[in-house]
This record gives sequence, structure tokens and C-alpha cells, in this order.
Amino acid sequence: MRQSGLRSLLRIKKYRAYKGDTGTVAPNALQRHFKSERTGQKWTTDVTAFKVKDQKLYISPIIDLFNG
Repeated sequence: MRQSGLRSLLRIKKYRAYKGDTGTVAPNALQRHFKSERTGQKWTTDVTAFKVKDQKLYISPIIDLFNG
């Protein structure tokens, strides 16, 4: 690369994990049994944060483990 005059670009890491207070860990109620025999028996969710026009928004879809 030096002989060809090429240089790599360094990107500044933008994401910084939250290092504040952590809450309590919820009990592991599913014990990795993610199948359900009927609807409404097991639900899961995940919170995702993203930025839109300098505002932080959150989305939290609810998934029924019976049929996804």
C-alpha cells in the first residue's frame, strides 16, 4: 500500500455502550423452551433504540412464541 500511495481510512467508533446503573436481572422463566403449544401462552419482547432527527425513539414489538 505504501508503494502505491494508498492509505486506509480510520473511522471513529460512534456507539458507546451505556455504562450507568444496571437494573435487576429478570428470572429465566422460559429456560430456553421457546416453543408454545397454544397461542397467548408465551410472549417475548425486545427494546430497540434508534435516532431520528436528533431524537431517541424506542420500539418494543411483542412476539407470540406459538407462531412468531
